[in-house]
Amino acid sequence: MGPETETMFDMSEFGAGEKGRKPPESEAEKRARVAREMKDQDFRNLQRKLNSGKPLNSTERKALDDYTKGFDAAAGGGRPEGVVRTAQDVADYLGRSLRSIRYWIKKGMPTRSDGYSLADVERWALREGLLKESISQAGKPAGPGGRSAEGAGAGGDLDEKDRAYYEKRIKMAEAGLKHMKFLEAQGELVRKTDIAKEWGARALEYSNALDYLETRLPPLIEGKNQGDMRMIIRKEVRRIKENVLRTGQFCPAI
Repeated sequence: MGPETETMFDMSEFGAGEKGRKPPESEAEKRARVAREMKDQDFRNLQRKLNSGKPLNSTERKALDDYTKGFDAAAGGGRPEGVVRTAQDVADYLGRSLRSIRYWIKKGMPTRSDGYSLADVERWALREGLLKESISQAGKPAGPGGRSAEGAGAGGDLDEKDRAYYEKRIKMAEAGLKHMKFLEAQGELVRKTDIAKEWGARALEYSNALDYLETRLPPLIEGKNQGDMRMIIRKEVRRIKENVLRTGQFCPAI
């Protein structure tokens, strides 16, 4: 054969050589891959739970921190600059409450698979009219807890909407308390302890009256026929009932 036949079946250009072949996955590598996938899924589930407002227990918080550290290390030392992990980080940066940020997420605030881009969130909030000016350009010093001085002003770590919400709840609670005091003054609202004390005394009277029957009845029914005995016993039982169920502060007339 001539030299042309030497390269007739050369498949190197199609990547079929040794370098183009992917070695089969070993059992150890397969187990490691499955473990990574499960760990990544757990991490995403914890992030979703945290961002939805549901509290994490101590075990879940530790797991989330461990996952985050491992993810940052695998990514080469951390997230890109300007990218944060949780909605609370966004709230701290913008000087808003976590409740407000959760509401923003429902309205369509941009998110990433690894967290939130502060620049994207800020541009979106400005476009939606949720921010009056750019936080990054304003350069305002952060207040307590990492919030801006504007967000941590007279209202602490609550923004204007939050303050209005809680002030409304406080006014409703105060109005409810005043109404309860009014009903108590009118005698329409009483304490459970007062009712329990009154009926406890009635129960003691009832118990003592029953115990006394063994002493009271024999002389009354001695020598009587059955008809007279029934009349006497009926009269004594009625006397006990009337005494126990007598009209009082917590017992209506019967």
